[in-house]
Amino acid sequence: MSGNVLFILTENSHAASFYKMCEAKYKVKIVNNIDGALNLITKFIPDVIVYEMNYGQIENLKKLTRSRLQKFSIPVIVVAAENNLEFERYVRMENITYYFLYPVNVEEMDEALSSCIKQQGKRKYLWITEVKE
Repeated sequence: MSGNVLFILTENSHAASFYKMCEAKYKVKIVNNIDGALNLITKFIPDVIVYEMNYGQIENLKKLTRSRLQKFSIPVIVVAAENNLEFERYVRMENITYYFLYPVNVEEMDEALSSCIKQQGKRKYLWITEVKE
């Protein structure tokens, strides 16, 4: 299965194992901040966004999800080092597709990525079919 995966990684990322796994299967782009991601989304058009978050970055997540929902329906997988009630509530409100806490099982992440990419493939096919008719 092929697909586009956009990683938004923190400076001291724990996602090296995910990146290596993805690099072998998907087209991968990496950015280190939300603005870089928002600029790249319209050019790269990812099938899924993996956002590695630190506590206190809820505003960045809001910026990402609101921008993404206005133009595209791109699934977002959030990976975080810690959890708190406020953050968990927000993740549920914004319909984040998957939410993982470190340490993340690589196989579970691969299943989540595959599921998101498969769903995006169906959406793209439906959209193209509708346009052709």
